[in-house]
Amino acid sequence: MVIGQLYVPWTGDCAGLNILAVLLAVLLAVVLWTWRDRAYDRRLVVRLVMAVPLAFTANLARIVTLIAYRAWQYPTVESPQLHYFFGFLWVLPVLGWFAAPARDGAASMRRRWLEALHIAAALALLAPLHAGPAGWVVALCALALLLPRTQAGTEAGPPQNWLVYGWFWTAGLIALMRMESLWLPWLLGCPLVHRVTWRRLGRFGLTLLGTIPVLAWNPAVAVLALIGAGWWASGALRGMGGTDATANLSGWPGSMRVVVGMYFGVPFAASLLPTIPAEPAPLPSGAMVRRIEASARQVRLLDQSPTLAMVWYDAMGDGRYHTLEVCMRYRGVELQAEDHEPEVMTDGSTWYRQYFLQGGNLIRSYPEYLGKTSLPLSAPGTHVIMTGSNRDWSEVGFAVATAKLAAKLLVAR
Repeated sequence: MVIGQLYVPWTGDCAGLNILAVLLAVLLAVVLWTWRDRAYDRRLVVRLVMAVPLAFTANLARIVTLIAYRAWQYPTVESPQLHYFFGFLWVLPVLGWFAAPARDGAASMRRRWLEALHIAAALALLAPLHAGPAGWVVALCALALLLPRTQAGTEAGPPQNWLVYGWFWTAGLIALMRMESLWLPWLLGCPLVHRVTWRRLGRFGLTLLGTIPVLAWNPAVAVLALIGAGWWASGALRGMGGTDATANLSGWPGSMRVVVGMYFGVPFAASLLPTIPAEPAPLPSGAMVRRIEASARQVRLLDQSPTLAMVWYDAMGDGRYHTLEVCMRYRGVELQAEDHEPEVMTDGSTWYRQYFLQGGNLIRSYPEYLGKTSLPLSAPGTHVIMTGSNRDWSEVGFAVATAKLAAKLLVAR
């Protein structure tokens, strides 16, 4: 779509059919969970029916907000997390009506709002990660930590004040380091949502490790994290004899709720901070180049097969790249992995394969790329995507040809 001078690529993800389903699920979950201990009556039925039009309206508002944000930030492209977060923000105003009336007055309702905002931010950060490496591990661990929060009575634990102030300072550190993969565990580890005691610390730490994608793809870490998630979930579902965990705020000034709520939006606002422009990888000698987007170049080597195409994507700022599947989904292309060559993906008519050029190295897999760029101030490098028609190439033939072509990217300089 063209709105004024702004070009808006329109895809299934932009229309938000998946996000619409998520918003509807959130509203239904709020109704069923908060009314679970009450008698079902007409008020409950009305809320269940109204969930559909209100979720649809929230999705329309999300799209308009996203277009306005894109016009404001042009030519910077928003993160996939922001797509979800805008939707959750538009749902928040009606959550109070969907939730069952609080039994203990306004204080409980304020805690509910804070908890709802926390869940919205966490789901917005989690949703785009399921397609990445070990995405299912990250999702299971995150959902375990989002189970109903309970306090631990009088159990001893680390000093609450130090944990809270440390949590505030850690947000600034993550923002400065541009370690986007740490935002989800940071948010889930909010000490004003979970009161972690010494007895709970082990299971909580193991589960939190599983929400860091760069660690979760390691099989040993994944197994430990899933054990921790099961351990944590079993305790949460039993209730552990506690009450609402957001009651931790009761001993803090009322303004603390506002500050904490604002901090839940820091992971999404951090992308607006000034960045150090990343240097694109140097082109091979003799390569023919054609600019196709503001940050994309079609590159062809002298001896490259005419049935293979290669596009180099330069970083916009200093953020890391997404996986091939997520990157192409953002451009309206749905990919799936093949059985014989796991590094080759297809949309049904075209083969796709990704490489990364970073620090003078050719990186062949996304987990390796995450490892190379995990240090603070690491350059994001260049994302190279190769394509070929499945009419011209078999899966194995495409894998062999792209491997040979990739090997020339460094030698040909």
